[in-house]
Amino acid sequence: GTIQGVEMLLAAKKINPELVLVHGVPNPPLNLGTILGVTGAALLLNLLTAILLKKSLTKRIEQLNSFVRNWQPGKGQTPGIQGADEIGQLATIFANLTREIEINQENLELETEQANILADMSNTHDLRETTLPTFLTNKLEEARNLLGLDRLLIYHITTEGKGHVALEAIAYGCESSLEASIDDGCIPKNLLQAYQQGRVVPIPDTAKANFHPEHFDLMKRLGVKANLIVPIISQGQLFGLLIGHDCQKTHQWQQREINFIRQLAIQIGIAIDRVSLQRQQQEDTQMQQQLTTIVSQIGELSTANEIFNVAINEARNTLKADRVIIYRFDETWQGKIIAESVSPDFPAAIGATIADPCFAEKYVEKYKQGRIQATADIYNADLTDCHLQQLAPFKVRANLVTPIVIQGNLIGLLIAHQCSKPRHWQRREIDFLSQLAKQVGLAIEKASIIESQRLSLAGERQAREQLQKKALQLMMDIYPVSQGDLTIDARVTPDEIGTIADAYNSLIAKLREIITQVQETTAEIIDSTEFNHNFLTQLNENSDRQTQEIINSLERLQLMNESVRSVAINAEQAEVTLAQANQKIEEGEAAINCTVDEMLNIQAIVAETSEKVKKLGESSQEIGKVVNLIRKIAAQTHLLALKASIEAARAGEEGRGFAVIADEVRSLASQSAEATADIEKLVGDIRSASNDLVIAIENEKNQIEQGTTLVETTRESLNQITLVSSKINQFIVEIAQIALEESNESTDLTKAMANVAAIAQETSKTTAESLTYCQRLLSIAQQLQKNTAQFKLK
Repeated sequence: GTIQGVEMLLAAKKINPELVLVHGVPNPPLNLGTILGVTGAALLLNLLTAILLKKSLTKRIEQLNSFVRNWQPGKGQTPGIQGADEIGQLATIFANLTREIEINQENLELETEQANILADMSNTHDLRETTLPTFLTNKLEEARNLLGLDRLLIYHITTEGKGHVALEAIAYGCESSLEASIDDGCIPKNLLQAYQQGRVVPIPDTAKANFHPEHFDLMKRLGVKANLIVPIISQGQLFGLLIGHDCQKTHQWQQREINFIRQLAIQIGIAIDRVSLQRQQQEDTQMQQQLTTIVSQIGELSTANEIFNVAINEARNTLKADRVIIYRFDETWQGKIIAESVSPDFPAAIGATIADPCFAEKYVEKYKQGRIQATADIYNADLTDCHLQQLAPFKVRANLVTPIVIQGNLIGLLIAHQCSKPRHWQRREIDFLSQLAKQVGLAIEKASIIESQRLSLAGERQAREQLQKKALQLMMDIYPVSQGDLTIDARVTPDEIGTIADAYNSLIAKLREIITQVQETTAEIIDSTEFNHNFLTQLNENSDRQTQEIINSLERLQLMNESVRSVAINAEQAEVTLAQANQKIEEGEAAINCTVDEMLNIQAIVAETSEKVKKLGESSQEIGKVVNLIRKIAAQTHLLALKASIEAARAGEEGRGFAVIADEVRSLASQSAEATADIEKLVGDIRSASNDLVIAIENEKNQIEQGTTLVETTRESLNQITLVSSKINQFIVEIAQIALEESNESTDLTKAMANVAAIAQETSKTTAESLTYCQRLLSIAQQLQKNTAQFKLK
């Protein structure tokens, strides 16, 4: 660079450097100066680049380290470092890792709130039919807010396949589906069966769904952009649908949202089951009480017609049926309706004859064995056309048929008709009519016995009337006996009437003994029966309570099974997430290793640059020596040129040309001296700059070493995070294994509890039948005691 400056000065004077002579020798080429100038510029450029790179790396590493130290979950913080180098990649890895941690934390908080809602629903055991709608509406509102939906509703489906909105929770500003009066027609059976099997329908965009035009208009009217449909199962049957609506935008339904809505539907079904079970128990108790009252009423009747009329009227009121009839058979198993209780809205069937030619062959023995036929819809029950034509005039849609059997003989049928619509007969309704038919048979059997006794007494009375003419006095004596006074003895006379009177007295004495024994036995039977009745009543209550406790335990086991499965699934998801986080940390550690290597390379480059700068300073000293030599040569040249000028002046005209040359040489020597002074100053500046640059390089070298130490510290922190993550992963694996084992054990326990519940229900049913038999026996014993109490004994 110095030589180039000299050449520029010569060019400015328009002097060709090749014409400059030193002691008559051409100026030698200055290659060493050129080389030193180029080398110094390259070293200076490399040094400045290294310094700038070091400062940039140090700043980015400090920024990344500050982010790692100050990061807190839930703040939405990001490193704010970009770039394709190792630091930028590491910052991207940290940003992704923190984002995943925050997403996992948000998901955990969401799942916790969902679990709280489900736990509130599963832990509520004091629900009543009156409080259930408010309770479910509140839970729907909580779930809607949690999922950020605009509408969450329960769509109830009736047994006929029709539906309507029962409950809903809506956001402010949305149209209510209750006020919109949504009432679908008959839903296809295949769709109902699919929902019965657990079909879930997530629709992210209703505008692209293949809806029926009317249904599409309904979605448009309600402003539904996306919806999710989940079935609600109650008592093993499809109760309805739990439907979520998003009216603001389309919605890509996440699997966790679908799982939560499905679990919410399960809890709604359990709550409905619990309330239904309470209602059924109340209705069963009421129906059993009504049956006991009816049995007590018909037990006091003495004719079949009275028994039939009371039975059918009370049965129709209890079952809320449209018609109840008594169908009596003749010798050929053809029959007609002999008693009827019917609603005024439907035609009467009394006296109608219904002939089924296949009845004697197919059904007699079955009804004798206690066959009960419950038909929900006669037009879907594979009945013959002939039978349907016989029932059509009476508008029958559903019927319940129970046999009336007396001493093993089938005398008729007790039948309930539903004419307004099809009807699914409940088990308690079937049991009620079946037990009533048995009690009607027993009452008719008792009435027949009483009628036979009445006819027998009538014959005896006729005989006594014939004898009365011969034994009027005897009858007057024993008249009090006919009023129940067995203390009267007939007067014995020596004639035939006396013989009869004597035999009569013996008979009265024997009768007194028999009645006394009957009264004592009846009292014992009543005491024993009352004791058994109380015992069976308590046993029935305990059995019902035990059955309910078993059912509640079974429900809790099922909920616990679902929770354990959910824990296992969450543990597996956490394990996958931790594996991904470990992979990201390993990638970060690799990037830090690369950063350490690059920092070491930069440190080596800076050290090498420092050495080269020192050598540049030494070279500048050599250049100074050369410049001093050039300055001395210029001074000598100036002196020689002066002497040559003097000699040329002495020579006169002959030395004039030589004098011109001498003047030019002297001028060139002066200019060389001035250039030499400039060169010497420039060399001094280079030497001073080199020394300052060496000091700066040493300082930057120390800062690079500190940055390297900081990166090493960051790598150790990542290693600690990796160790902690590995331990957490191990814990999650153990949790997942334990949860899987608990889920299997809970499933086996649930099956066992289900079997126990079935056995308990069967035991409860047997106890109820025993209680009914005990009540019947008590009624007979009380009637017998009443009949014998009219006699007066000594």
